[in-house]
Amino acid sequence: MDRGDAPPLIMVGGVPGAGKSTAIARALPYLSGVEALDSEDERRRLSAIAPGVPYDYLRPMVHALHQSRAIAELLRGPAGRNGLVVHDPATRPARLKIIGQLAQLRGWRPVLIFIDVDRDLALAGQRARGRLVDPDRFDGHWRRWSSLRTYATGTDEWRDALAVWPEWHWVDRDHAAGLIRSVLRPAAEAWAA
Repeated sequence: MDRGDAPPLIMVGGVPGAGKSTAIARALPYLSGVEALDSEDERRRLSAIAPGVPYDYLRPMVHALHQSRAIAELLRGPAGRNGLVVHDPATRPARLKIIGQLAQLRGWRPVLIFIDVDRDLALAGQRARGRLVDPDRFDGHWRRWSSLRTYATGTDEWRDALAVWPEWHWVDRDHAAGLIRSVLRPAAEAWAA
């Protein structure tokens, strides 16, 4: 099987509040054999175990559990699955590079989908879900996101990180779920045949 026929590992990136969880939730009901890993699921599980504990205290554990699970599923490889969708801000070049390389080594077709929103829309998205990211943390995400945007228009700061991802797309919030489905659908149809 060539890489183009391999099931995709899709990393859905964007700053906090961009709409990653919403896009994943809207895309997946239409496809079978696709697994989604969203940090929101880990947050719900931990909140159920520790009711009343503020999210600020749970956040480090949520992120650690999500990243551990994502790496474990990525390393398990695509056998028996039509795709894997992973929620991640995708604002850290070193992590992007490592995940892209591991995905290729394990037989996935790595695909990045960046949900691009302006800062105010991202902050409104955080308010809508009822969880505002600490302003200093969000500023760090936003600086890295702005740097990534600059790369897409011609700068090479992110070249090494993105070079291991043979396919990447920029999309607005309204079209993100449709793009996720369109990337996953051919793999789901090929593996179902």
